[in-house]
Amino acid sequence: MFLDTRFNSVLTVKANLSSAFVETATKMWTYRRCLLNSGKKISAKMVICTIENLINLAFTLMKSKARNPRNVGYKCGITRVEVESLVVTAFRDVLRKKQSGYQEVLRWLDEKMKQGRLS
Repeated sequence: MFLDTRFNSVLTVKANLSSAFVETATKMWTYRRCLLNSGKKISAKMVICTIENLINLAFTLMKSKARNPRNVGYKCGITRVEVESLVVTAFRDVLRKKQSGYQEVLRWLDEKMKQGRLS
């Protein structure tokens, strides 16, 4: 029901997803900080790859739910572009507050927003 646009408005589903992605971005930042404190470094390339994988996985999971026979009537009217926009916005908002060590990732996120596909 969390993502079902038959039960919730599209705006409600987007708000639910946005909250989940902000929480995910915050947890990633916390995990990376803990690794840095223990002497392990995670590259910007790995963070970017992780964000891209999150976009793909989130969209796939949202759409695959409709193919499950137990979820008769389930519909998620959120597009891949909308998922990408929500993820990019969440990570930008979280990482912008903690800029140190994220300049390359923030540049990549800003570029994703400038591509014109995301709002």
